[in-house]
Amino acid sequence: MSESGQLPPSQPPPAPHPAQVEQRLPSFGIYVEGDGNDGVKPSTVNIGDLADALGALEKALAKPDPDVPKKRNQQIPVSLTTIKEGSLDLRFETTEQVLVRQFEACARAISADVFDPLADSVRRGLEDLRSVLGRWRAKATFRVWNPDGSIRDIGTLRTSANILPVSEEIFGETEAVGTVFDVGGKEPNVHVEFVGQTKLVKCSLPHNEEIIKAARKMGANVYGQFRLKGIATWDTRTGEIIKFSIQEAEEFGGVSVEQAFAELRSQFSSSFNSIESADDYVARLREDSQ
Repeated sequence: MSESGQLPPSQPPPAPHPAQVEQRLPSFGIYVEGDGNDGVKPSTVNIGDLADALGALEKALAKPDPDVPKKRNQQIPVSLTTIKEGSLDLRFETTEQVLVRQFEACARAISADVFDPLADSVRRGLEDLRSVLGRWRAKATFRVWNPDGSIRDIGTLRTSANILPVSEEIFGETEAVGTVFDVGGKEPNVHVEFVGQTKLVKCSLPHNEEIIKAARKMGANVYGQFRLKGIATWDTRTGEIIKFSIQEAEEFGGVSVEQAFAELRSQFSSSFNSIESADDYVARLREDSQ
């Protein structure tokens, strides 16, 4: 009470804290139905096929990230919401935004019929799903259920989709530099990681004295770099060497490939400074040679 005998004015109650709004992620899934006159019937969808479809989706969603270690036994919450005559509805729920984004990336690739931007493992997951759809004679619509209740159908995967490109091989004589990781075997061979590649290539060796001497030298210098001459086979899809038959081998000069290219650049780079258009330069060379 104040000195004047009056009660102090009451203080307004504190403003309530704004309610915490829970961030809900969209759910996503595939709606499978018969393609053409065929229906997806409960009597024809067995557990094995359903497991294959779920495994294919899991592979397609597991986008590889070189900066994140691979998690073992990582599970994605999945619920099978409905199954009825003529269709099959598989619906996923997750707490990880990255899975929703990856699902939508797959759906957009399906809609545009352009699969090149997807990682190989993701494309193989979609290819496995396409194979299951072939057994069901069905198509799968990639669908997103938004938190507000709206539904987005992004793309429809059919059995006619060309997800994996046809891999062709070409071969020819070449020279290549690579790091030797292993030498041996009853049939002499060398495991090499060629410059610009990450996978080891098993290279064959002919049975002659000179090559066997070179193989012994490579075996004594594992992790060393060698210049290899022989017949190479390339995968036209990746541009990488997948097979190599060694005809000649010699140690690569005692310097790293990076250092060798740096020295070449320092000596010859000025010769190319005046070239404004590589296409025009090559065209003039062809004209001069004719």
